[in-house]
Amino acid sequence: MLLQQIESFIAVAEAANFTHAAQRTHISQPTLSRQVKMLEDELGCALFQRSKRPLRLTEAGEIFYDGMKRVLGQMDYTREMTRAAAQGRSGKLSIGFTTGIYAEYMFLDVINDLKDTCRSLDVTCAKKDTEGLVKGLLDESIDVAFSLDFPHFEQAGLRVTPLVEVPTVIVMSADHPLATKNTLGYDDLDGQTLYLNAPLQAYRLETWMGQLFNLDRIGLVEVGSIDEAYMKVLSEEGLSISNAFDPILQNNLLYHCYQIPNESLYPFVCAVGNPGKRNAAKELLLELVRRSNLG
Repeated sequence: MLLQQIESFIAVAEAANFTHAAQRTHISQPTLSRQVKMLEDELGCALFQRSKRPLRLTEAGEIFYDGMKRVLGQMDYTREMTRAAAQGRSGKLSIGFTTGIYAEYMFLDVINDLKDTCRSLDVTCAKKDTEGLVKGLLDESIDVAFSLDFPHFEQAGLRVTPLVEVPTVIVMSADHPLATKNTLGYDDLDGQTLYLNAPLQAYRLETWMGQLFNLDRIGLVEVGSIDEAYMKVLSEEGLSISNAFDPILQNNLLYHCYQIPNESLYPFVCAVGNPGKRNAAKELLLELVRRSNLG
């Protein structure tokens, strides 16, 4: 199984057409078809439903595509890390995270790989509210920030790059009456109290919750922190909003989390940067994030 065969297969799968794939990869169509056929012969199964238009993957082809995309992504990631180590990249890199998002847990492995590979690179991380991130990006004390796509980043002239969707959850105590339900209907939150840590939860509320639930008879109470919201959830049988990356909620038997099923409403964690400031280490970090299957 040759790398070129795998790359040819992926090109055809993504173009859904042998001719278009050949044009994109600058390989003749007979050569491309032969490489895919050799791959199928080695695997002992068909990867495409050739009778379908547009071309479709078989079940085996879908499994092979998903697996090979991850493998090639890891190869690219490893190649870039090797280049970084060989070039001895150094300097400083300041990374900011929005409080309450827990994005640091999403990017921790990539950041640690960068620090281990580029030992002369001074990497610092800090958590700030969104106002602090905007200020730091503008005065260049922060090189890159990871946050939800709040509108005031672009309003401040900062560049926002979406990276990964964040599953959003409604948090309640494990003893809450709604915790026994597999799905929540439009009127299920009637009479409930929702504890919000502004502006994050308010942003989520505005973004998607009003599209899914009747908010007319929900009590909205602003609290000072997400920790306070969780205490209210446990002590007063209220509800709160968070995301699936929150470590406090992981395997915690005190809480029940209802994940919003509509993925089209999930917010994105984004990379935010100052377009006027160039930093090779920042570009390297973002490239590693893209190749790590996160972005």
